[in-house]
Amino acid sequence: MDNPFHDLREILYLERENRYLLRRILEHLKHHVFSIHVTLESKMAISVGTTGTFTAQLEDNGNPISLPSGSTFAWTSDDTNATLAPSADSTSVVVTVPATDTATSVTVTAGTTAPNGSTVYGSVTVPITPGVTHTYTILVSQTA
Repeated sequence: MDNPFHDLREILYLERENRYLLRRILEHLKHHVFSIHVTLESKMAISVGTTGTFTAQLEDNGNPISLPSGSTFAWTSDDTNATLAPSADSTSVVVTVPATDTATSVTVTAGTTAPNGSTVYGSVTVPITPGVTHTYTILVSQTA
């Protein structure tokens, strides 16, 4: 049986390799390129009727840096049915996908102000998987 996440893993691996090469080029050129790296904690998908926790990290040429004083992450989602609950420090968000959601994926985006005053964004798209379908039955058995 084919693994449905094989292609996704391959894409993520290639994306990681491309970021590594770009980071080395930028370090060589000594330019600052600010970016935000957004990840889904512990899972590669969210099932309908559940939640997923996402984190964001501001980066300078691919290296993690702290948010500038007074800056926070602003979180958005392309799934209008999903609800977002950012943490107090804004570095993470809990995304709730309702059981009635018919979307097949969700893109979660974080934005902030970089140290040079520019606005930067980062996002990740993860699949929304169907939840468990419950079939209720009654088992009747003879006990004596």
